[in-house]
Amino acid sequence: MRYDVAHISFHDEFRREVFTDFLLIKMGTAATDMKKLVDNEKLWANLHPNELKDIIITEIMSIVSSYEDKCKAEGIPELVIQKFNKWHETRVKFTVAGVKSVCSSQFYKDNRARMAAVLDILTVAFHDTILDAERTLNSLNGELNNLKYKGYVCCDATGGPGNQDN
Repeated sequence: MRYDVAHISFHDEFRREVFTDFLLIKMGTAATDMKKLVDNEKLWANLHPNELKDIIITEIMSIVSSYEDKCKAEGIPELVIQKFNKWHETRVKFTVAGVKSVCSSQFYKDNRARMAAVLDILTVAFHDTILDAERTLNSLNGELNNLKYKGYVCCDATGGPGNQDN
């Protein structure tokens, strides 16, 4: 993921810090929490596919809430979280629809195969999360002016790049 983030064109250090931290928190939370679920195979391996679906969707929604809370606690501006969610909402809906499809399909012989397919969907969603962050970044036209994060101030009074707050 760091490779993908490195290829985002940031206008200033403020945006680089905010969006890099935001994505690291979001992706780290998702990866850690999904790994806990996957590792707890006794919980889900023998469930009815509808029960598996419910557990996975609940986990996805919990992850969204958790990374939002962590971002707020780390000082990520609320505006960034809200704008990201505007773009990312479609991704979450697509992911949930994919989970429902996988869990209702007779194609998968057991819950291990279903979980593997869900993880494939999440991998694609993770990649697309980077695109959502870029869309968010490009949609913030002057809305971040004078916000502070980790010693950086976004955009000076002339609209120029953010500077280190001394």
